[in-house]
Amino acid sequence: MPQLDTIFISLIFSWTWTMIYFMVKKTSTIRMTLPPKIFSHTKFNKQTLTLPWT
Repeated sequence: MPQLDTIFISLIFSWTWTMIYFMVKKTSTIRMTLPPKIFSHTKFNKQTLTLPWT
């Protein structure tokens, strides 16, 4: 039954691209609505020690 395979493949193809589209749409809206975060590793940024051979 090759027609079922064709229908199945086209359905999966459509579903996959629809999900990709919505995921991209959601991530772009989240990026625009959330303010930039301050990362916690910037608080602990200590100066590096000088190595004895330099």
